[in-house]
Amino acid sequence: MPDRILAPIMIGITGKRELHGKDEAVRSAIDACFDLLDQQLAASGKLLLTGLASGVDTIAAQSALDRGWKVIAVLPFGLDLYTQDFDAEGIQRLHKFADPKNGLLADPAKGRVIVLDPLIDQHTKKPFPATQLSHQPKGSNRDRTDHYEQVGLFIADCSALMIAVMPATEQPDRIGGTHFGAQTLGVA
Repeated sequence: MPDRILAPIMIGITGKRELHGKDEAVRSAIDACFDLLDQQLAASGKLLLTGLASGVDTIAAQSALDRGWKVIAVLPFGLDLYTQDFDAEGIQRLHKFADPKNGLLADPAKGRVIVLDPLIDQHTKKPFPATQLSHQPKGSNRDRTDHYEQVGLFIADCSALMIAVMPATEQPDRIGGTHFGAQTLGVA
């Protein structure tokens, strides 16, 4: 029988941006999950789908790359708009993964970046323009938030396995991010 080619297991990750000093605990928990997947599904390739936000997403992306997995970064909009939600350190970390010049991961052999199409504005029936999706320094931008929700739903829909990392005491009671009702890996 010829060697079988197995489709990769698509694994989604979602979690908090602000880890309140628990970065190492989160890294350890993610590594333990990934170790288990590598042991139990040794013959299958692994592909991590991530929003590549600061915090859990970038920790998981680095762990996946370190073990030879491919990474697909799914972004709500182009890097110019996306980086508006990052501090200077976060932008530097993001650019280690995503090349702002060509939109690919810094090493295209290890994965790629997908930028989702803008949602349709129900009033104009046209895609939201970039100006309407800009980060608002005071208050939230519901249209921007909807695009983040779109990323979470896209990743959850495409993944065979979804890993959500959030505080063990937090209830998943909102839509988007770690709040869409996933079985969660609590980190104390």
